[in-house]
Amino acid sequence: MQAFASILPERDLTAVVAYVASLNGITPRAGRTPAADPPKPSLPPEAARGRALFFDSTRGLARCSTCHQVDGFGIPVAGPMAKIPGGVPELRELRTPHVRMATLDGESFPALIVTPGSRRTTFYDLTTPPPVLRTVDSSDLKIGEAAAWSHAIVLGSYREEELAAILTFLRAVVRP
Repeated sequence: MQAFASILPERDLTAVVAYVASLNGITPRAGRTPAADPPKPSLPPEAARGRALFFDSTRGLARCSTCHQVDGFGIPVAGPMAKIPGGVPELRELRTPHVRMATLDGESFPALIVTPGSRRTTFYDLTTPPPVLRTVDSSDLKIGEAAAWSHAIVLGSYREEELAAILTFLRAVVRP
């Protein structure tokens, strides 16, 4: 498929991204278009570079914004960031204890539970990027212990200095 980032106007590209996200059950926040955004404070050069890397569409789905939302952009699969890692080694070792092993129809996979319910359970299937939002009968889904799941798929697409820039960006804009 042809890349559209350099062809479509930013407003149209944002609309396409919102549509594709909606196919995965993600509802964009109202009024979040580039023209409607308040002016952003200027970022230092390294943080600006980190922002570009965080949202870099040329990486396909192996980018941070596939699962994380910052300043209203990206896909809020993982929810707000509670703590920004202190450095690249800590980021590489980051574990996600809220990811559980789930079993459905005899197949086990890592899942991020969105809404557990007595009748229906909604979760993100983390088998492949992007995570797939699914809702199933709770009686068909078995939720197990914490999964040994990590960000290795995405982190592997970045070099050390790129991850350092992303952390600089996150420290500049995220308020855990």
